[in-house]
Amino acid sequence: MRDIINERYRLIEKLGEGGMANVYLARDPETDRQVALKIMKTSLAGTSRKRFAREFRVVAAVDHPHCIRVHDFAETSEFPFFTMEVFCGEPITSLAGKPLATILTAIYQAADALDFVHSRKIVHRDIKPSNLLVKFGNDERPNGASVDLKLTDFGLARFHGSPSSLSVDAGFVGTLAYCAPEQIANNAIDHRADLYAFGIVCYETLTGQHPFQEARDSGMQALMRAQLAQQPPSMRRFNAQIPVDLDEAVLRYLDKDPTRRPASASMLQRVIGQHLGYSGFDSPQRDAETTVVNPMIIARAEEITTLGEVLRASLSPMNLTREEWVRRPIPSLTLLTGEAGIGKSYLQQDVSRMARRNGADVYEGRCFEGNLAPYQPFVEIIRQMLASANESDLSTPDCDASPTFGVLAPTTAPGTANRATLKDIIGEYSAELLRIAPDLRQWLPGEAFRQVDLSRETNYVLRAIATFFIEVGAARGTCLFIEDLQWADRGTLDLLRHLATGLYRSRERCVESNATFSRLFIGGTSRSGEVGFDEFAKELQRERYAQVVELGSLSADESRELISLQLGCSAVDVDDRLVEQLHQRCHGNPFFIAESLRAWQSSGRIARDDDSWRLDDTTGDEETWPDSVRGVLQARFRTISPSASHVLGACASLGRVIDVDILREVMQDVPETEFLDAVDELLARQLVFERPGLTPELEFSHDLLRELTYQQLSASRRVAMHRRAGEALEARLGHGRNVSIEALAGHFYEGRVIDKAFHYLLEAAEGALKSYAVDDAVRHLERAEKLSAEFAEEAKTRRLWKMFATAHSAAGRTALAIQYLNKHLETSGDAVERARMYERIGAIRFRIGEFDEALKCFEKGLHELGLALPRSVVWAGVRGVVNLGRYFTPRALHVNRAVKDKDREKAMIAFDIWDHLAYLFAQRNIIRCVQATGQQFVLARKLAEPSFMCRTHGRHALNFGILSLNGFARGALNRALQYAADTGDAEAQAVAKGQVGCAHYFAGRLEDAEQALLESLDVLDRRGDSWPRMFFCHNLRHLYSIRGDNENEIKYAKLEMQIGEIAHDSEGTCWGAYGVANAFARMGRLDDAQQYLQRALGMITAKNNIIVIPTALQTFGFVHLQSGNYKEALESLQEARAIIERNWAFVDYSARCYPLLAEALLGANWFESCVSLDAKTLREATRMARRARFWGGRFPNYMPHALRASGRVAAALGQREMALAYFRKASTVADHLGARYDKARALIDEGIVEDEATHQRQRGLQLLRELGAVLPTSEL
Repeated sequence: MRDIINERYRLIEKLGEGGMANVYLARDPETDRQVALKIMKTSLAGTSRKRFAREFRVVAAVDHPHCIRVHDFAETSEFPFFTMEVFCGEPITSLAGKPLATILTAIYQAADALDFVHSRKIVHRDIKPSNLLVKFGNDERPNGASVDLKLTDFGLARFHGSPSSLSVDAGFVGTLAYCAPEQIANNAIDHRADLYAFGIVCYETLTGQHPFQEARDSGMQALMRAQLAQQPPSMRRFNAQIPVDLDEAVLRYLDKDPTRRPASASMLQRVIGQHLGYSGFDSPQRDAETTVVNPMIIARAEEITTLGEVLRASLSPMNLTREEWVRRPIPSLTLLTGEAGIGKSYLQQDVSRMARRNGADVYEGRCFEGNLAPYQPFVEIIRQMLASANESDLSTPDCDASPTFGVLAPTTAPGTANRATLKDIIGEYSAELLRIAPDLRQWLPGEAFRQVDLSRETNYVLRAIATFFIEVGAARGTCLFIEDLQWADRGTLDLLRHLATGLYRSRERCVESNATFSRLFIGGTSRSGEVGFDEFAKELQRERYAQVVELGSLSADESRELISLQLGCSAVDVDDRLVEQLHQRCHGNPFFIAESLRAWQSSGRIARDDDSWRLDDTTGDEETWPDSVRGVLQARFRTISPSASHVLGACASLGRVIDVDILREVMQDVPETEFLDAVDELLARQLVFERPGLTPELEFSHDLLRELTYQQLSASRRVAMHRRAGEALEARLGHGRNVSIEALAGHFYEGRVIDKAFHYLLEAAEGALKSYAVDDAVRHLERAEKLSAEFAEEAKTRRLWKMFATAHSAAGRTALAIQYLNKHLETSGDAVERARMYERIGAIRFRIGEFDEALKCFEKGLHELGLALPRSVVWAGVRGVVNLGRYFTPRALHVNRAVKDKDREKAMIAFDIWDHLAYLFAQRNIIRCVQATGQQFVLARKLAEPSFMCRTHGRHALNFGILSLNGFARGALNRALQYAADTGDAEAQAVAKGQVGCAHYFAGRLEDAEQALLESLDVLDRRGDSWPRMFFCHNLRHLYSIRGDNENEIKYAKLEMQIGEIAHDSEGTCWGAYGVANAFARMGRLDDAQQYLQRALGMITAKNNIIVIPTALQTFGFVHLQSGNYKEALESLQEARAIIERNWAFVDYSARCYPLLAEALLGANWFESCVSLDAKTLREATRMARRARFWGGRFPNYMPHALRASGRVAAALGQREMALAYFRKASTVADHLGARYDKARALIDEGIVEDEATHQRQRGLQLLRELGAVLPTSEL
């Protein structure tokens, strides 16, 4: 370092060194005085230079005898520097052990300086002994104490409401040993963090040791824990001379909750002044406006009690009885609603503090008006959870070093013991979490959930993430808070609905099983009067998932309390007329009262007189005073400078949260110093505050401030600001930086840059679809559609229609999806593209049960590809036989004619169409189904990929299994398993495994089937609501039906219904409905069974479905048999038989028809039917029993029932020995299968026929009771 700086200052010696600058003692020859010269290190640049210059401006604004004074600021070509007064003192803690009066004098001066700094809206943020320097002087002070103190080093100082610097290099600032709990947690801080640090300094100076000395000696991690949770001991324990009131006063500053600390350092001044014998103390003069402090919760006792009860119930590991739950269930979601400014956020913060005091982890998210990414509040909550789970081991012994948390700074400090659990849960759900929070990829392990079918996966992903939060709550008491839900995107609301529903049902299950439920509390705030969200809240309320707490206006007494707290006086010191005027004009709105009070005080309309506050009648006509909060805010805006107003308008264009770097680029026409001064002014006026984190960001202090500012901008200025913001963000994107595409699209849209707005809206929609936020995608696409007329580029417009169709299809709006696909067809001339559109339209129509329309679409798709369906069933049969021949040709003889690259897309579309046709014809025409499956195989062989071969072999196995060709089915399944292994895809392997389970089921190997199906579903349950998953649930449900396991049959039937409803598959839903009906009928719940059956039949849209309709009719027949209505049973079963035989639909599920028909023909008195029935009916019953045995031989699951029906026919014919043989054989076969219901019925029937076998009947009845089943009412 050279000796002379800036050709003026001669360096004498180095006084000290910090992270940013070196300090030298120097002489200024122009003034002939010594100065301290602070020189920024040359290794620093950019934002550090701005920070250094702003430190000078901050200190220059502080003119107080106990604050260090600065003189001049200048810059050389190498570095900036400034000069300040020389004050060579020692840290205040060097006074420890000195006379108490000396120590109190120094603390008094420090409190005076700090109080003055805070009155200037400045937060120091680094109060510690080395920044409170003392030296002894020659002048005599009161009580003989001669000491002088200076508050120094404003390098980290910022204005009130500034939790971080615009340019700070880390999210954490300060010195750990003197940091407040909220500062350690990297939460927003204000002047109360300084007061906490000041309390520690006072404690250390008065006692000679730190309040957490043992923890400090143990290292940084122990010190952090102590600062966050440990209570300091009394100072009198170390120094008995300390007065009790002084001890209590200092400890109040060390409260963990900043809201319970004294509001200023002046309280300690008053206590010390009494001990020093001061009659009063000279506080620095305050600006009128700065007397008012921030609003706080006032007299919300009833609401706090309500919220406290829900919080305790949610976080307590309690066990409730069923009656207690039914009478008063715990709501999953607690919503605070009310008008703007009513105090929702403050009350939620109070609940948050309550939760932390009770040991819960608290995570907070927020919704913002505008175009932010889907699930924004949940993504922020997940970010905080990641930070908590991944928090570093802060075991460094240097307690004065500042810990670095990085970008993902936690808002809470959950116990170390729970971090492993949280980390494990995050790891388990990382694939799903990455789908909604792709920006967290570097912190989340593994890959994102692979998106294959948006329609079937959306609900699964949201259910999985909801389950993630529920499991976090099960591991540890957890609170989630989301603010401003009235601005929530649709994806956030969908996820919130899944979470509220899932949590409620999880707790309901825990009540039924007497288990401890998830300790999760979910709270939110919303502005009332927002129609969309109000409907959402009412819907959750109706289901008892949510509780809404409406915040009303303050009463007059509550308004008085708020006013007195803001003015820093007691309630009796506020004039009645002042309270009356404010209360009436502000309608009891806390924010309006606060803003009006601020405006009235700054304009002199209120004044302090004889220790009370009152209206000043000399300041103007009351009629001219603003009578709305908007009027008050407008008046407040008029008091700021033009440059600050200009910057504030730009802030409003950027949204509630403002990236300062982007703001600077938008305001390029404003000089840098003027810009920074304008930002300082906005911070000082508390119009905005700074947000914590590495990225410098501002945020409006209240929503209304931003809304009103934006409304006051002219249309042309709005357009210009948005356009500049869009260009700035796009430049960032071009440099590879992370940019919100939603914000980029929004700015170009509002800035009327049509081509870029269209482009980025499509990009935003695509991102939303990848995150399963389909309604958010639609919102972006609708804005793009408005621009499409002005931006008529066909390729991009077709992309718009295609994305619309994808989003609407996933959301279940099938008519709109088809409409947009047809628009795409109208504008497309490419045959392959048109074929794909026809395939998609056909798939949608097939899914919703419009079989005929689906078939037409598939035919048109094949036509576009130069293919066609066989003209007749006969020709289809011929083609099917040929293709079966190819299928059974050994692999070595296959002629591999792989498709060329240009034809590959055509072949894949054709494969998908034949796949749809195979499923469609499986329920209408078996011959055409076989032909379609064969065509699929031919194409799969040409495509020569394991995934296609796996699918086609699985399809063949399914056909063979349903037709009871079990040997062929096993062969096809072995091939499917081999190809599935070759794909390396877990889902393909799970599907093949499930198909193996189906084959075991069709062959009567129920134990093997159950194991394979459950293993398959274990994987598929994490892959969405697919058709294979639904089909495997269907077969598992049939398996449990055969066993007579009502509970599991209902479970999987309802899951089948749920998947069908989510996929908008009416027939899948029908399958599940008649499954539930079947179990209810067996249990004797006949009315419930009838309701489900009517629902099932109402879902069958295609009247020629040869599988679903007869199966549903068979169930109807069973229900009628259980109720003793044999006539209705006979009609239903005969109709089912006619459909089966007319269409040759002899499949596994239809085999039950014949034994049920035999039972219906014989009636309740079958054991004496030879007397009551005519010969024709007996012959028909005999034929049905014979057919039942035949099909029972093909489909072994139904053999016990077939044998039991045959025994009844034999008994009706008087063939007693043959009947007994059938019953005993039915019992034996049922034992082999595990069909306990059929065994019970066989034992009962055997006991009826054999007079001496009453014990068999008793065994059968006992087994029925164990199964929860009953006999038909007519057979009791």
